[in-house]
Amino acid sequence: MKNLKFLTFFFLQFLIINPTVAKTTENIDESFYIPVQESELFVRVSGNLNKPLIIYLHGGPGGFSTLEHELYKNNLEQDYLIAYFDQRGCGQSKKETDTYRLNIENYIKDLEKVIVVLSKKYGKEKVNLMGESWGGTYGLLYLLKDQSKVSTMITNGGVANAPYAYYNLIQKERVLTNKLLKATTDPDQIKKYKHIIKELERIEKSDFDHFFNDMNLIKHTFPELLNFNPYRVKPQNGPPSKEVLEDCNIDMETLLSFFPKGEYVNKAFRNQSSYNNLNILDKISDIKIPVLVIQGEKDYSVGINQAKLMYKALNKEYSENKHLEIIKNAGHSTTGEQPGITIPIIKQFLDNYNK
Repeated sequence: MKNLKFLTFFFLQFLIINPTVAKTTENIDESFYIPVQESELFVRVSGNLNKPLIIYLHGGPGGFSTLEHELYKNNLEQDYLIAYFDQRGCGQSKKETDTYRLNIENYIKDLEKVIVVLSKKYGKEKVNLMGESWGGTYGLLYLLKDQSKVSTMITNGGVANAPYAYYNLIQKERVLTNKLLKATTDPDQIKKYKHIIKELERIEKSDFDHFFNDMNLIKHTFPELLNFNPYRVKPQNGPPSKEVLEDCNIDMETLLSFFPKGEYVNKAFRNQSSYNNLNILDKISDIKIPVLVIQGEKDYSVGINQAKLMYKALNKEYSENKHLEIIKNAGHSTTGEQPGITIPIIKQFLDNYNK
């Protein structure tokens, strides 16, 4: 499980295969598969059938979506219909066996198909996109191709400048390492910290083309050695409870099977220069629709000022409907660490633009 740590925030799934919508019922909860090119995507749709549709975009690449259903089912689903779909190769979607199909271009095509199918199925003229982490980036990338089918976009912990995230984290770890180095006289500790500094210098000078192993070093291995968590302020929650698993109609063995699938997807993306060196700050100013940018104030995994850079870029042309929220005492998962603050902000934004 060593190389699966990057997936620790995605720890639930749900399985109900029932594609029939009960049109006479206001609230629904159903699951089905959407066929896309050379794959099938699992979707769970839950909430108020007569309200606007939100498509939730999970993180990763390589995560899965049902944890967020547990988070949103008692608040947003009363006033919205939410589609939680597992991206290509992830969670309960069809297992991917060819890394050639795992790329940004195919993911954008997949999302287009999901939007078209769900809009037609539920009679919605437009949808709202709500993405966390990679999901926030994923939504922005889609909007650069087509904004006509989307009412609003929420990016929570998303990235618009990937190299900025790496450089920011490397600098943070360099400061921490030098501080620890100065505070010790233990030869073994000195050797360890000098090795970390040398590796940080090597990674900083790299081209980020094949970045899966180095990503694990700066986001997982080194933080553990430095007693530092770039993702969280509060301790990570444990595995899902028996009640949650029963609600999701899934067992632990099946749940754990999602992690190797996720690692396969993540490794494919992390070894592509187009993903690792992604920088769309000079393009997102073309996004006209309302956008809410959210980030935890201590989110070192994407760089603590990533959201501010994104918001500034979005503001260049269409500032009247762009919004920025920095959540205090939170890291990468603001909905996980500060749900009482973050979810009302999300709901207010959606309500304002879905009247």
